[in-house]
Amino acid sequence: MQLRTSLKQVWIDAKSAPAYTALYIGGVAFAVAFTMVTALIFYVHIAPIYPEYKRANTSYLNQVRVFWGDHGFGSGIGKAFVEDFLEKSENCEAYTLSDMTRTADIQPVGGDYFQTSAKYTDPAFFKAYAYEFVAGKPFDQADYDSGLRRAVVSDKLAKKLYGDPAVAVGKELPIDFAPTKIVGVVREGSTICFDSYAQVFLPLTLKGSQGYGMNDVPFGH
Repeated sequence: MQLRTSLKQVWIDAKSAPAYTALYIGGVAFAVAFTMVTALIFYVHIAPIYPEYKRANTSYLNQVRVFWGDHGFGSGIGKAFVEDFLEKSENCEAYTLSDMTRTADIQPVGGDYFQTSAKYTDPAFFKAYAYEFVAGKPFDQADYDSGLRRAVVSDKLAKKLYGDPAVAVGKELPIDFAPTKIVGVVREGSTICFDSYAQVFLPLTLKGSQGYGMNDVPFGH
């Protein structure tokens, strides 16, 4: 009974001051919505979600800075740093080398030209990030060291190209105007995972001498 009386009084007060009521309700709604959006953004950036399940113990490094006295300079990651620091570090369980996600040109036989996202990386990338292979396997160390044109593609891209992701393995696909053999198909990740997301993964050695000097080098898995 008391609740009913209170609700009636609230309704009467709201009708007597509609502007104040609207401002009050709108302010509360905005505060709640802002809090929810902030929490969602925070969750997306730190939660262990596919394929970045190891976020809690992953570090990212894209530049080193060298000092002597009061002077110093910054540099990209080089071969010497990888060999002298990452490979010998007791605090680094594993590391992977990768470039920034960029655009790749796809020219399917008998189809229309289009562009998609591509990432140059190494075989360890698929251990650091838990991509689920629906067909095939990652390019291996021999492919990487030899600089062979091998690619892992997402299931959505494979379905777009061939209808069935399973039949994509072994196909030769022109990527950036060069024939590239598809060796594996992974379940596509989310674009919000910008450190790991791409629809095409290629050996970093295709970009130059052993693939060093990248823009992004995640390590510490």
